Order: sequence, then C-alpha cells, then structure tokens
Amino acid sequence: NGCTGISSLNLGNVIEIQESSFSGCTEIRNLNLSKITTLGNSAFDGCTNVVNLVIPISLDVSSKLSSITKLTSVEFTGGTDGIGIDYYSSYSSTPWYKSKNTLTRLTINEDVKEVGRYTFYDLSNISSEIDFSDIESIGEYAFYNCKNLKNICAPNTLEYINPQAFQNSGLVSVNLSNSNLTRIEAVTFGYCHNLCNVSLPKTLIVINDRAFFNSNISS
Repeated sequence: NGCTGISSLNLGNVIEIQESSFSGCTEIRNLNLSKITTLGNSAFDGCTNVVNLVIPISLDVSSKLSSITKLTSVEFTGGTDGIGIDYYSSYSSTPWYKSKNTLTRLTINEDVKEVGRYTFYDLSNISSEIDFSDIESIGEYAFYNCKNLKNICAPNTLEYINPQAFQNSGLVSVNLSNSNLTRIEAVTFGYCHNLCNVSLPKTLIVINDRAFFNSNISS
C-alpha cells in the first residue's frame, strides 16, 4: 500500500488480491492480472497512471478499478472459463470504457471463448483490426460504435453473433467465410455506413431483419 516506486507489476500467477493491497501505488504503468479470480475493493485505488493492463475477460471489474482511466492497451485472457462478463448495466464503470479517449489497442487471447454484452461498447478509438482467435460467440452491443474498427476475420470456432453486436461501427470489410455461423441476427451490422465487402459462410441459413441495414455493401 502506497509504494510509489513501483512502475511495473506482474502478478501473472496470482489468483486473489485483497482489499486496498496496492492502493496509493501511483506510479504503476504496466499491470498484469492475467489469472486473477478475486479482486478486492479499492485494491488499486489511486493507481491513476496505469496505461497497459492484462486482465481475464471472466473477471467482473465493475467499479473495482475506478482509478484507471488512461489505458492505451488492454489484453484479455480467458481467466477461469473464457466466458465474458455481461456488462449491460455497468459498461461505463470498466477501466477500458473510462479510458475510451486514450485506448487504442485491444488484444483478445486465444483462450477467450465469449465476449459478453456491452463489453467494448462505444470504444471508438480501438485498433482497426482485432484478432478474434478462438471466439465462439459475441454478445449484444459488444462492439457498438467502435468507429475505428475496420476489419474482422472470423475464426472457424465462431458459432453465434448476437443482435446489434457491431451496430454503428466503422467496419469496412467483414470476412465470416471460415466461421460456423448459421444465422446473422437483427441489426448485427446495421448502420455500418462504411461496410463495403462481406464474405459469408457456407453454413449460413438465416439472415434476419436489418442485419446489414444502412450499410454500403458493394460485394
């Protein structure tokens, strides 16, 4: 607590951090919490200079990392089960949302299976292309309004994309040809005004209403 000389903190083998453990460690810039399953309240209060964060997608960090608002890079590991948190009512309390003006790099590791609802909602500056590795499903509004996201290439593990997942994003090209999608749900790619090129999988049997509404598809 209050160790102001720490600039990098690698806790890659730690699974539990209790309350206020690193509170006041104001100079931490690189923080690795890749295997954390339990994070106490105020564990990193006052750590306002963290710019690089590694964290499990299965860990609910709502209001737990409230001091972290200047991230430029976030890497997500699978954590306990690879299943992402549903941030429907709490997306604005995550450190990556609070860093939306500075965050540009988003990495999703291959042990992540599911991106939960609203996880990356309105992160307008994240990198133009994201490697979805072994993702199986993507939640509603997961990448809503991600204006700098230009290209996605779905892996063969991808089986389902929820409605509105990429609505109003900056996508130009969507390659779903290697996926195992059977449906494209309502407004999944709706209002993607720059979307020109789409490749669909052979497994596809249903395209729902307004799936590509107001896009600019030419091929």
